[in-house]
Amino acid sequence: MSQPKLLLSVIIPCYNYEAYVGEAIESVLDQMTPDMEVIVVDDGSTDGSWDVIRLYRDRANCIRTENQGQLQAYLTGFAEARGRFVYFLDADDVLCPGAIEILRPHLRPEVSKIQFMLKPVDRAGSGLGEPFPKLDPAADSGALIELIARRGSYATPPTSGNVYRRDVYEEVGDLSYERSIDGAPYLLAPFLGEVVTIDRALGLYRIHGTNVSGFSSMSAEKIDYCIARFQNRLAHLKTLLAEKKIRRDFELKAHYAYVGELRLMGSVARGRRPSTDLLFPYLKALMAEQSGAPRLFHAAFALLLFALPASLAAKVMAFRVNPSAFSGVRTRVKALMAS
Repeated sequence: MSQPKLLLSVIIPCYNYEAYVGEAIESVLDQMTPDMEVIVVDDGSTDGSWDVIRLYRDRANCIRTENQGQLQAYLTGFAEARGRFVYFLDADDVLCPGAIEILRPHLRPEVSKIQFMLKPVDRAGSGLGEPFPKLDPAADSGALIELIARRGSYATPPTSGNVYRRDVYEEVGDLSYERSIDGAPYLLAPFLGEVVTIDRALGLYRIHGTNVSGFSSMSAEKIDYCIARFQNRLAHLKTLLAEKKIRRDFELKAHYAYVGELRLMGSVARGRRPSTDLLFPYLKALMAEQSGAPRLFHAAFALLLFALPASLAAKVMAFRVNPSAFSGVRTRVKALMAS
């Protein structure tokens, strides 16, 4: 395989984001240097997105395909990428001025992933709260691997807050169970190199009614998908570690708090009071995985879902996850979405 010729490839997938994609592209082009490239993939948009995108054809590699879904748009862009590192920027998000300059010193061969915070904004770009998720810059790959073993995940931003060394993706295998691009790769990255955490916002994360990943509602079907996605990611990670002969001893747990909480919410979403068979394993997993204020918060939430009538429990759940109805919890919701 020939060596990549550039340092960084920025890949921007777009589907019907006419109102935002130009700003996303310009936010990168304004910082572009000769060792970078920008690849924009229009996934068969039916609005005016392609008309906007093709205005940048002299400065970016602009590709138009039939509609195949967000994941395939990411992969199409990756197939064209020539950079040693890749950054997937969603078309409704924005890279902050000066971000590339801050990222550049960390684009080193031993680094497998760089993650940074995102600032939530509304349709017009006005701030909606504090940057998220809360990241610990002192946590090295060893600490992140321990979190994966204990919780099945670690704090990481949505897609637009991550830069990956390209080999993390080159042999990642089948991602067809996903809708997005960085589920198994974010878990794999700490095993392949150094994960650098920057505890400041280098991008803007736009919250609006048509977000592909938005949790504007928590239907039973969406909850079931999130559970299956979480489990599939961990199973995929286990397979990759075995194939790469990295950690043959990596084992999956029977119960994870994330899945347990979703199952409680799934019961409420179906109009049923959660059973003790759901509550007790969740609380046991929570005690093993969390401590301090997070443990108390999650335990209280679970007990409310269990104790309240279904109609009231549904309102508590809505307060927790619905950013359009309760602006005060928007930042919290975005952190949950990154799990």
